[in-house]
Amino acid sequence: MRTNRLFHSIRFRFVIIYLILSGIILGVIMLTFFSMFENYIVNERIQQEITELNSGTVRVASSIESSDSATLYNTLDDFGDQYGGRWIVMNNSAIVIADSFSSMNGVRIDNTEVKDVLINKKSLSYGYHRVMTGENNKQVNWSVYYVSAVRANGRNIGMLLRSSSIQDIVDILNSMSMTVLWVFLYSFIAIVVATIVSTNIIINPIKKLNRTANKISAGDLSQRVNVTGSSEISEFGNTFNMMCDAIQDIDKQRSEFVSNASHELK
Repeated sequence: MRTNRLFHSIRFRFVIIYLILSGIILGVIMLTFFSMFENYIVNERIQQEITELNSGTVRVASSIESSDSATLYNTLDDFGDQYGGRWIVMNNSAIVIADSFSSMNGVRIDNTEVKDVLINKKSLSYGYHRVMTGENNKQVNWSVYYVSAVRANGRNIGMLLRSSSIQDIVDILNSMSMTVLWVFLYSFIAIVVATIVSTNIIINPIKKLNRTANKISAGDLSQRVNVTGSSEISEFGNTFNMMCDAIQDIDKQRSEFVSNASHELK
């Protein structure tokens, strides 16, 4: 019975509504903040590596045009030492003609980024790839593949591909997502406590009014509520006391009438 009354009480409804609204608002704020941070940190890395890629296309153009394989390999090695990652030069048929890792020479690359440049005629394309590394290829390493057209004399003479690990950023975001989750949980707990305290402050005067009304209904017409402040509940308390005064006056008049009537009858 008490449980049923609790579920139908104003306090319970107020707490539930407030917690739902607070949880939604807090969740939206947290997700928005995390999304903004994620976009910022990823875009900063992407723009930096695109700038390095564009610089690389300029440097390899002359070696591709002159078919200078030795200089091309030395240039790719320099890119690897300076910028990190893997650097690959392809011809217009997507066949590898130079690889900084020296393991894909003569292999045709057929990923989405290459197709964007080769078929869709984009000057630059990049995408995210999950690469399996480590023992038995069980370790996930997220990388970004960049492909840019290499131009000379107004025509495409090849393509430059850069593979760069972005796993460090993924690890940061995963760690941050757990931090955001804990902050959300702690904040929500604080909201629950604050809600319970605030509802007690709001509901306690109503409980006092209810107890006073019960005593009055039991016959104690001298009961009054202690009114403080100037809130709506205080106004209600003043009205309640005025009503009690009126009831007490009526009861007094009734008692006097009965007493007089009894006296006259005697």
